[in-house]
Amino acid sequence: MTFSRSRPLSSAIAWWSSAVVVLLFIAGGAGIGMESMYRIYGLRFTPLTLALTLVPIPATAWVVVLWSRKSTSRAGQVVRLVATVLLVGISVLAATMTFFVIFIRPIERLQQP
Repeated sequence: MTFSRSRPLSSAIAWWSSAVVVLLFIAGGAGIGMESMYRIYGLRFTPLTLALTLVPIPATAWVVVLWSRKSTSRAGQVVRLVATVLLVGISVLAATMTFFVIFIRPIERLQQP
């Protein structure tokens, strides 16, 4: 199945999911939706926690895009392997941070008068 004749579906998923995650990080950085933490069944959801939760989707899609292309040179194979390790590491870090923020519920800062 292809997104268009020249781009596979995995490439489209990688680009669109990356764009969504970046927009959520920008919204969280700008403070949009950060002043009130919505709780659904006791879990905290903000644009930043949602972005951290979704980070593994574009990371996995980019790994699929990287490994679906042929690489004939040895340097290309090394770059692909290093990029894969970095993407998986970022996904694990994001999952760990999400687990901490959503489930552990760090102590909220005291408000200054």
